[in-house]
Amino acid sequence: MIKKYITESKNIRFEGDNYSDEWKVEAARRGLANTPNTPDALKAYATKGAHELFTSAGVFTERELHAHYDVMCDSYVLKLQIESRTMGEMAINHILPAAIEYQTSLADNVGSLKDLDLPEEAYRGQLDLILRISENINAIK
Repeated sequence: MIKKYITESKNIRFEGDNYSDEWKVEAARRGLANTPNTPDALKAYATKGAHELFTSAGVFTERELHAHYDVMCDSYVLKLQIESRTMGEMAINHILPAAIEYQTSLADNVGSLKDLDLPEEAYRGQLDLILRISENINAIK
């Protein structure tokens, strides 16, 4: 059955990257809306067409459709808040300590190379890395 469905749906499926320029062209060719972000996609619930479709089919009343849209928006915002807070906590608790540890290791390496009276060119790369890590640490913090 699966093979049959795959074969039958071949002409209507798009097997590429739905974020690519190729998809934008294909969506336009098919007359499909290409809404690449959730807030704009959710606005489809607030259109006259959606209102007519859902109310005429008896799926939602106008009030229910509006409530459904509100719930979907609230859910999106809540998920975004959870994900952003999690990312922030991961950065503070995991990424920053690892970056500082690596920076310290590089600084120790530079100190050792300096102790050998090597010219700065011998550890210029490490110094550049230390500077870039410092800038990133400050940006994250």
